[in-house]
Amino acid sequence: MEKKIFFVVVIVFCFFILSSCSGGGGGIEIPTGIPVLNVDFNKDELFLRIGETAKIEATVYPLNADNSEVTFSSSNENVVSILGSTKEKLSSHFVEIVAVSAGIATITVKTVDRGKIDTCSISVRIVDYILYEKWENGNKFGIFSCEIGADNTISQDEKIFPYNDYVYSPSYNLTQDKIVYIQETIDGYRLIKIVDCLTKEEKTIFPGGYHEHPRFSLDGESIVFIYREDNMSLGDVAIINSDGTDLEFITETPDKHEMFCSFSPDGEKLIFHAREKNQLGISDIYVYILSSSELINVTNTPLISEEDPVFSPDGEKIAFDSDEGGTSYWGIWVMDKNYSNKNLLYEDSQNGNGVGWPLWSDDGQRIYATISRKIDPIALVIPVENTSATEVIASGMRITDVR
Repeated sequence: MEKKIFFVVVIVFCFFILSSCSGGGGGIEIPTGIPVLNVDFNKDELFLRIGETAKIEATVYPLNADNSEVTFSSSNENVVSILGSTKEKLSSHFVEIVAVSAGIATITVKTVDRGKIDTCSISVRIVDYILYEKWENGNKFGIFSCEIGADNTISQDEKIFPYNDYVYSPSYNLTQDKIVYIQETIDGYRLIKIVDCLTKEEKTIFPGGYHEHPRFSLDGESIVFIYREDNMSLGDVAIINSDGTDLEFITETPDKHEMFCSFSPDGEKLIFHAREKNQLGISDIYVYILSSSELINVTNTPLISEEDPVFSPDGEKIAFDSDEGGTSYWGIWVMDKNYSNKNLLYEDSQNGNGVGWPLWSDDGQRIYATISRKIDPIALVIPVENTSATEVIASGMRITDVR
């Protein structure tokens, strides 16, 4: 008898709860349909120059949510303004933004259903600052600096060294506000020198020899360069402190000629290209791990040359030039940091030109390169994600550094 009474009580209680939920008296509302769980931008941060536009994709999850509508907002419309948004897939939205002025703004996406949010930080800079060699009719007219705006026009163009033919490979360090470069003397030596951008004071940090391509570490405390005894000797990779002390040889390979060396952004690796003494014109890319002294041939292509490698600012990509691709003309290539997924970014074989010396912009969104010609070089800027928008900056310009 007690069991029957218990079951009757349970049934009555459940009936009461169900009636409360389905009735109009303010009971518990049971959700129906497929709710939104999350929303994600395809980028966490983005760098733009003033006047540049960009599209950012936001995806609502799950992809089959009943209501995948979103809204977009900018934390500072004076820095980054929203031009509009489109829904191009079932749950994907694209917001188009424009950089208005220098500064930082946050773009926020918010779902209509349940108010899920994600953010993307936008940093706006005015220009890219570049160093370059100026050429005319086959003659070099010194080292210049200039600014490249969002429309790829040149401004603030000025000569920064009082020399013409005798200065090579300048490279800038933001931390120290100094430029390291090679100066060739009248008797044929190539010295490594540093100039302070504020005081204009010049200092020779490594005399003698026929050295090449000095590059600062990110903190400006060290300089990597190609050490050569004279113009007939093969090059070795060496590091020296920026005050000229503690020379250290990284490679001492009598059968290889190393060239074009630089640090990775984290300072843990060196990257350069080298060719065997008896294999003229065939080069491979090497990475040297400073902590373990491990040297890795990362391309190892006996019939193809890869040269002038440089890490992207975030260390995720490596840009280089190569004659791979079935033509004798060099092009700009990019591969992943694990040395895979090689992709041709830009080439100009249809015009009979080779393209080389890639350099990343600080935000990693552009690669500056140089078309080699018989007389004067031509400077290019290649948008990494839209190579069809590649533009010529100027003739008679070979870019040596970008910041």
